[in-house]
Amino acid sequence: SLITTAYTQVTVDNTPPTASISYPITGQTVEAPGGGVTLTASVQDGVSVAKVEWRVDGTPVFSQDSPPYFYRLITTYGRHEAQVKAWDSAGNVTLSEIVSFQIQD
Repeated sequence: SLITTAYTQVTVDNTPPTASISYPITGQTVEAPGGGVTLTASVQDGVSVAKVEWRVDGTPVFSQDSPPYFYRLITTYGRHEAQVKAWDSAGNVTLSEIVSFQIQD
């Protein structure tokens, strides 16, 4: 009788990506040339990042699926909060810390 052996390698990914806002930093006052500020984030995962969602003042405003991770915020002057939510290809999710910043007039 013929016996065949097959092996399948399975990679289990239970680790969510890491995500943080790189610019601006908490407490920073920024200028808005042309009426906008470019927000940047660092998002990394051991396997792959599937999606990054930008949130401003608690509301999802933009999503992207490849780096570089940035969002051009066109908004009013005053205090704002930014956060990113990131998913990896296995469906693990993380939220960055909220960054509070001020856009000066």
